[in-house]
Amino acid sequence: MSTVIIEQAKVQLDLDQLIRAIQSLDARERQQVREALDRDWAQDLNSILREVRTRYEAAPMTEDEIAAEVEAARVEYHARRR
Repeated sequence: MSTVIIEQAKVQLDLDQLIRAIQSLDARERQQVREALDRDWAQDLNSILREVRTRYEAAPMTEDEIAAEVEAARVEYHARRR
C-alpha cells in the first residue's frame, strides 16, 4: 500500500486505488506521472547497465559463453511460464 502526503494530509492507497487516481487525472497530469516514472526507470536501467559493464570488464565473456547464458535464461523463463 502506498502512502501519499497531500498538503499535510496522509492518505493510504492500495495499488488499485493509486491506478484509479492516476487514471482520473487529465492528460497533462498523466504525462507528468509518466515522465516521472520514465526518469525512475531510466535511472534503474542505467544502474543495471553500469553493473553489467563492470562485471564484463572484470571477466569478459566469449560469444559462446554469452549464447549459452542466453539459452539457459530462455529455458528457465519458459519453464516458469508452464
